[in-house]
Parts: sequence; C-alpha cells; structure tokens
Amino acid sequence: MIGVLPAYSVRSAWGGRQLRLLGDGAVASDYLGVIARPEDLERAVEAVAQAVLGEQRDLFFDGVLADDPLVDALRRRSRGFFARSEVCPYISISPSTDFGAWMQDRPGGLAAQLRRRRRWLEKRSGFELEVLTDATDVARALPTLWQLHRARWATEGGTKALPSPSVEDFHAEAAGALARRGWVRLYLLHADGAIRAALYAFERGRRLQYYQMGTDPEWRNRSLGTVILGAAQEDAFERGLAEFDLLRGPEPYKLLYTSSSRSILAFRVAAGVRRHAVRLGDRVLEPSLVAARRRLPDPVRQRLTRSSTIRRLTDRR
Repeated sequence: MIGVLPAYSVRSAWGGRQLRLLGDGAVASDYLGVIARPEDLERAVEAVAQAVLGEQRDLFFDGVLADDPLVDALRRRSRGFFARSEVCPYISISPSTDFGAWMQDRPGGLAAQLRRRRRWLEKRSGFELEVLTDATDVARALPTLWQLHRARWATEGGTKALPSPSVEDFHAEAAGALARRGWVRLYLLHADGAIRAALYAFERGRRLQYYQMGTDPEWRNRSLGTVILGAAQEDAFERGLAEFDLLRGPEPYKLLYTSSSRSILAFRVAAGVRRHAVRLGDRVLEPSLVAARRRLPDPVRQRLTRSSTIRRLTDRR
C-alpha cells in the first residue's frame, strides 16, 4: 500500500450515497486528502481519483488545500465539480525574529494591548500560564477547555463545535493518542484560583496549529483570548518553530497577526441529476444568499460563513 484516502459514506436526500472525508463536520479538520509519502503522492492520488469516481456519483470533500493534487485529479476527471474556498491564515516564523519585535510590527496597537492585558493578569492571585503535553495531564484538563468554550459562546447561541457528547468523547480519545506521540500542546491561563482560559493546539513538523479556545465569560473585558493566543505564539517563536498556523477562518483577529494564508476548499463532485441540481443552485440561489449575508452584522456573518458554505454544498438538491 502506498496511499490511503480516509473517507466515509452517508445517505443523501436523493436516496443514494455521498462520500465524505473523515474529520469533516463538527471536528472541522483542515488539510485532508490522500495520505502518502511525497515520492508516491502523485501516483497514489491519480489511482484514488480514478477509483473513487468509478464507484461514486456524489462526493463532498471539505478541508482540502486548493493546490492539493487530489483537487486537480478530480477536477480533470469530472464535469460536475463545484467548490467554495476559505482561508487558513498562518504566521511564518523567521529564525532571526524575536517575538517582541515581531509583535511590535502588528497593526492596531496589538503589542501594547497584549502587554497591558498581560500585566493586569500577572497581578492577580495565582497567575500562571501552564503548558500541558503529557497525555494524562491533557486528558485531565480537556473537559475544562470544553466547559470554557461552551460558556464563551452560550450568550451567542451556543457552539457548533460540540454538538453531542460523542464528539467530546472523540476529542478525549484523539487527544490522548496525539499527546502520547508528542503532538499536543494545551495552554492554560490560571488566575484568582481558577483556569480562566484554555487553548488547544497541535504540533507537527515544526508547525504549531491553533485549533480551539475557551475563555471565562465573566472575564470578557480582560482580553483573555489575546493573552493566551499571544502566549502560544511566543512559545512557538522561542522554541524555534517555523510556523504558527491559525487554521480555517477569516476572523478579523486572525488577520491582525498575519497577511499570509492558504486557500482551502469545500468541494462537491456530482454526476447525473445531482450535477444539474447543484449547478442550478449556484446560478439561482447564490446571488440572493450573498446579498442577504451582506446585510447581516459582521459578527453574525462571520459565524455563518463556514456553516453556510458546507450546508450549500452538502444539502442543496
């Protein structure tokens, strides 16, 4: 075996089956696709694309890099290819760059805000920024992250990241397995006798990837997110990593840190009646949806962007 495409099949509204990539949906994984060694990737992708299109009439692949060879291989072989793109902002870290100097170049007085918020927190009783990497420690603290995350979003309609207990169970099992391989860093901010913020990140190949965060809503005015995100970025700089990846989403706070980004796709490959239905939806529904989104307040529009993209590509019939 030289390559594998982790995928699963679900029943579609047409009564047929739709092929999707493992890790999509609530887990929201990025950079999915064929797994193979670099020297085998092109050959594996061509074989997988041919096999998949020979067996499946409806694919929805979310979280694939726009320049991934799988995208080109499927596009070349299909007449019914429909895609939406999103951005994954990232910070490229130069070995000669100091974190403090780098922050000073950020727009909007971000460095001054970080210093001010950090100094205030440092005066609180029991202040500590803790980094967990051991599998046992991560498993113990992960429920606190989810508790803070739910509390943070409770006043804004709740979170889509934890739709059921089974998703939380999945994260617990996955985090343990990843931590045992040294691929997890869980940052905790302690103050006044409790954990006030938590940030969950993955590290692999000199790249630190920020995945999820939770903050105490009672401390909303203290910019806990800015402080703990700054601590994770500083950690990446000090340990000589090559990149801090903010992963999927065009949120304004991410764009304060960097102008560099990758394009990631959610795309649909459909044949027969499905292809014509999706194309009709693109021509008729898309202009009105775009116009409606433009009338929404910025925070609401940003929260809807990703979920509406997936819904249009998976459920439009």
